[in-house]
Amino acid sequence: MLFNSSAGCGNAFCGAMLAALQAGAGLPIAGAWGCVAGSLMAEARGVPKNPPGELYSEARRRLSLLLPLVRSLGPGL
Repeated sequence: MLFNSSAGCGNAFCGAMLAALQAGAGLPIAGAWGCVAGSLMAEARGVPKNPPGELYSEARRRLSLLLPLVRSLGPGL
């Protein structure tokens, strides 16, 4: 997918990161969720029109690609 707009990317990052922290994730994992949410927003024009289940499936896929990089930053991540 191509970049469309940065509008809402920071809000999506913050919302996903805070939701992950509230759910008990550590800061690195919560930050990864934020990056995933921001990337989904960057590809949308306005609010994503995909059904929530479809977005969640894509978010989990992206998170699975990102987590090895997060964990490589140090022990205990």
